[in-house]
Amino acid sequence: MADRTSIDRAAWAALVSALIDSTARGNQAEFSRKINVSSRTITRWLKQENSVNSDNIRDIARALNQSPVDLLVAVGYLRNDETEATQAGGYDPDILALMSKLADPKTSPSVKRWIRQQMRSLVDMPQDEAAGGSEAAG
Repeated sequence: MADRTSIDRAAWAALVSALIDSTARGNQAEFSRKINVSSRTITRWLKQENSVNSDNIRDIARALNQSPVDLLVAVGYLRNDETEATQAGGYDPDILALMSKLADPKTSPSVKRWIRQQMRSLVDMPQDEAAGGSEAAG
């Protein structure tokens, strides 16, 4: 049985990197202020030097107005089948799949870079384009 007291460091580092990109436009200092955690701690998380537990994730999710359950799923602490249907305001299943891909040690660095670039481009996209105003529904 998996240890349920701490989160896999590689999965957490990938999620933190994605959250920095998506909530602070890639700015680690801004992200640090948003979640009220020192920049040094964030650097340690990204280097997989510090562990994190489910309580830390819950606090960070609250600071970012995100679903703690979705973040716990993204790092593999919970499985999708262990949670109820996606909560309002939670991550889209495609985003969870991308975050899982980022956390997967089998994913090549080039694929991880590509995923991050795509996420950054979505963050920088003008609102009217992001809403799909000119794109046919798929």
